[in-house]
Amino acid sequence: MKTDLITVSPDTKVGEAIRLLFGRHFRSVPIVDEDMHLIGQFSVRDILSLAMPCVAGMGLSGPMSDITFMPDDFEDVRRRLSDNWGDPVSKYALDDYIVLRPNDPMTHVVQALYRCRAYMPVVDPDTEKLVGVVSYWDVLEKLVDGIE
Repeated sequence: MKTDLITVSPDTKVGEAIRLLFGRHFRSVPIVDEDMHLIGQFSVRDILSLAMPCVAGMGLSGPMSDITFMPDDFEDVRRRLSDNWGDPVSKYALDDYIVLRPNDPMTHVVQALYRCRAYMPVVDPDTEKLVGVVSYWDVLEKLVDGIE
């Protein structure tokens, strides 16, 4: 678990969060209040959804899974993203994430990482504050350490 956290506040602008994700090559960043309570996450997936036409998100599978009929070009996609650049990240916060606890067994952590495919926030059960994050790399480092 990493405890040297990089977070954003609910009023952080989308553009600021995008620059942070891009600059650090993060897939997502936790959104916390002033007391370190986890509000949500802002992710690369959120950025992509802001750039897509509204109908594209309606059916990533099914009848709207192929939107090649739409005449959008790069500038249209970019414009949609820039239209949201000054919005607060809390407007787009993912709140359907799995939370780990500091004493969760490794099997639970591995299963949770497999299911979510991103880093996992670790929240103290007593204070409900974000205390760390666990990434694939953290778990893989522990798993392969000492294997010859």
